[in-house]
Amino acid sequence: MFKDAKAGDKVWSTKWGWGKIVDILEDTDYPLVVKFNIKNKPTYTFTVDGKYNKNDIIPTVFWDEIKFKIPEKPKAKFWEPEDDELAYYVDSVGILNKRRKWDMNNVDKDRVEQGNVFKTKEEAEKEVELRKAKYRVKKRIWELNDGEFIEFKQKHDNYSFDLYSNEIVPRFCCKTKSYPNWQYIKTEKLVKQLINEMYDDLLLIRNE
Repeated sequence: MFKDAKAGDKVWSTKWGWGKIVDILEDTDYPLVVKFNIKNKPTYTFTVDGKYNKNDIIPTVFWDEIKFKIPEKPKAKFWEPEDDELAYYVDSVGILNKRRKWDMNNVDKDRVEQGNVFKTKEEAEKEVELRKAKYRVKKRIWELNDGEFIEFKQKHDNYSFDLYSNEIVPRFCCKTKSYPNWQYIKTEKLVKQLINEMYDDLLLIRNE
């Protein structure tokens, strides 16, 4: 690139900007002696290919300025399967399936966005059991409440169960709504009955 260079020629560096060749040395791997337009900076030598070190992959100096467009850091993307990636999905009747072919322009996109596609079989199986547990608990609460879901009422006694303590226990609430409406139960006695009957399902939900 610089075989025909001579003293006085201007060059441009990716690191130091514009400079000028002040000398051409002989019998050396670094014949180009360049002084850049930076105060109190010494001269630097380069190969005829414009490399600061002959083992560099790309040159450091060029005949003209190179315009760089630094790309923005790519935004992190929530996982979704790529084509030919083995993943597992739950179909409309709760059956676990696996496949490698994915098309994000059709029903596969809906499966992903509805949370029905998983990286591993273990993740998928856990999600299936979790959904079943949530349904069983919700159905049992509806039955214990004589076929209804109770709305939270301020200034009244509201009974539910605590999934955030070390043990699943009955919880009395008043004035402040802390749980989904379907989770409130008529009496503390019925809450205790639910916990005794559905403890394993409640534990699975708590560990979600």
